[in-house]
Amino acid sequence: MEVTDRLTRSVRASIDALGSPRDMQCDVYTFLLAFEARFAFVDGFSLAFLDAGVRSGRIANALLARGLREGDYARLARRCHVPPFASVADALGWLFVVDYLLERDDEKRWRLLDQVLSSYLASETELTRAITAAQDAVACLDRWLRADSIVIDVSQIKSA
Repeated sequence: MEVTDRLTRSVRASIDALGSPRDMQCDVYTFLLAFEARFAFVDGFSLAFLDAGVRSGRIANALLARGLREGDYARLARRCHVPPFASVADALGWLFVVDYLLERDDEKRWRLLDQVLSSYLASETELTRAITAAQDAVACLDRWLRADSIVIDVSQIKSA
């Protein structure tokens, strides 16, 4: 639990200051889509672990069940840019933030995450890198939530 505790201490206040994920489901959904698209291409994780971490479908179902409100369509049209992960430690730092945001009350998921983090982040160097990545993820999410308009990253558009 030491790895999880250190990551929690490094980002808890910043994540909690963002607000409740339930109050910002559309924004969390689009952030999560961008994260999952990057995370799926990280070498070193089992397919079962990657599959267990996909939550965007569950959030989409929750959005549809509650019904979309005025303003939701514009927020869902926005796209968040998550940078490619340079290492497994970077990806795990971002995953920690996503899990803290969405799954902090799910003890089973939290225990699994702790096992994965402890296994992959065995050295102080790797843990420090994951902490830095987690802080970057929170900063990215904060910028994303504060953005007032749709920003299109033209470098992400491929020409036909």
